[in-house]
Amino acid sequence: MMNRMWTAGLLVCLPGALSAQTLAEVCSSVGQLDSGSYVTYELEGASPTGQQISEMRFALVGQETGGSASGFWYEFRAMAEEAIIVQMLVPGFPFDPADIQSMVLKSGDQPAMKVPSQMLGLVRSQIEQNDMAGFGKQCAESEVLGTETVSVPAGQFSCLHIRTKMGTGEVWISQDVPFGMVKARTDTGEEMVLTEYGYDAVSSITETPVELPLPGLSGAGAAN
Repeated sequence: MMNRMWTAGLLVCLPGALSAQTLAEVCSSVGQLDSGSYVTYELEGASPTGQQISEMRFALVGQETGGSASGFWYEFRAMAEEAIIVQMLVPGFPFDPADIQSMVLKSGDQPAMKVPSQMLGLVRSQIEQNDMAGFGKQCAESEVLGTETVSVPAGQFSCLHIRTKMGTGEVWISQDVPFGMVKARTDTGEEMVLTEYGYDAVSSITETPVELPLPGLSGAGAAN
């Protein structure tokens, strides 16, 4: 379920003009997001590890300019038995795993950890195994099922209803919310619905990350 909901949510960045009512025009506006944009979803279902995921949040929580790395800090946060937070520095949206320039991880009360550059390649390859990474590119090839008015806890929205090319399920998208997604439903019945959205997101990680120790080495130093 986590794979499928991640697929539906992480790269459905579609704030395009639904008034055009064509999928190509909606998908062409992928990536028109400002720092601070966020969406929160309520979920029904469980991850492959058996953890019950009750809430997911996607946000742009900062921007880097200049230097060797620049782009947006994209944050994914899932609430299960404990909060799981992944932050990635990416140049824009949609992005390929190879575009990830830096990554920070935090689980529950554990310290936030910066993934060292020596391990970033391995992490990118693991993300590539998740079909969510391809949605942005495949958006225009999704099947349009129609236009509908959808009511969710965050409000009522006029949506374009599509079926993803990957065949993982159906998505309802609207120009009126960041990242575009109002609702998603997998073929096995799991569902996520929009509960909140806005434009003032800040990082869920408040401490300075420490370097994730490399295998075979002890200790951790402060991340740059």
